[in-house]
Amino acid sequence: GLNGAFELRRGDSVQLLLKSHEFPGPLHFGGQVIYVTPNGYAGVKFAAVHSETLSLLHDYIRKFSTGPSAAKSA
Repeated sequence: GLNGAFELRRGDSVQLLLKSHEFPGPLHFGGQVIYVTPNGYAGVKFAAVHSETLSLLHDYIRKFSTGPSAAKSA
């Protein structure tokens, strides 16, 4: 999700750039805002993510998730 996303509305299209030393380079995504909380946290559904990129993301999420259910959901 995104923090500080007060200006976004449900249904908005977004372009995102994710950078981490864990990735071979920056990851580019398109997506659609699914929800925005009153605290400015937005949930985004990614669109058409390449399978190799998706694999990188799953590995990244697993690495930083805690608990047995986090590993299963990633």
